Amino acid sequence: MSSLPLDLVLVRHGQSEANVVQKREKEIDAAVANGESVEPLPEAVAIFSRHDSQQRLTGAGRDQAASAGAWLAENALRPGDFTGRFVSPYNRTLETAALLDPDATWTPDARLVERDWGEYGSTPAPNRKNLYPGTERMREANAFFARMAGGESVFDTSFRVREFLGMCAREYSDERVIAVAHGEVMWATRFVLERLMPHEWEALDEQEDQRIANCCVLHYTRVDPEGSGEVAGSLSSGWRRIIDPIDGKSPYGGEWHRLPGKRSLTAAELMAVVEASQPLL
Repeated sequence: MSSLPLDLVLVRHGQSEANVVQKREKEIDAAVANGESVEPLPEAVAIFSRHDSQQRLTGAGRDQAASAGAWLAENALRPGDFTGRFVSPYNRTLETAALLDPDATWTPDARLVERDWGEYGSTPAPNRKNLYPGTERMREANAFFARMAGGESVFDTSFRVREFLGMCAREYSDERVIAVAHGEVMWATRFVLERLMPHEWEALDEQEDQRIANCCVLHYTRVDPEGSGEVAGSLSSGWRRIIDPIDGKSPYGGEWHRLPGKRSLTAAELMAVVEASQPLL
């Protein structure tokens, strides 16, 4: 991947209407556990009835996108200044891109669409355990490899990400690329570019402080951000930061982190991974 762009920036979409419903469902679950009650949103049925690609931003989501656009401009990351500008062709990402930089043009790319959650994702959370017990078991056993009912796993999504990165390598070598995408696509990008193993990805995914919130910015660069002049051979051996320009709850405090590049594990390190699973026979 030595010919990848000098900079790759991914921005998650702003708060969507579906995000609001999902948050309310979690509040309902917590209330039920405490013997309390919370009324569901009356719009929830209509929101779940339409395809995920049709979900719109809320008023708060539009404000978030405008604020994120201002942050990008203030930090020399204005989308219009990038050579490559891509967006998932879902409504919420299109709307976010339009608000990030109203003067920029964008290329829709279907490889950036959100992970397909299948029928499971379009089913209200309280009904999922009864309707899709197999999917629930798979998610509990392994969140990385679990496929939703009729949908994708994060592993599946990572292959779309690899195809997108391959295009960037061919067409935007040593240039800058920005893309407006989705949380699971950004997690799949972390898996690919940071050379994570599945169990490492799962460990990160379980940490609340690693959350990729609405309008979070995932920034990879091959150019040393400290100004030494060093240019890494690949994004995987360059630098990464994750910024939450809305609430300021940035993973790792928003600091740059040097990535290790290709990894080779010793026999002892391989066995340390294996021995996390007890033999059953």
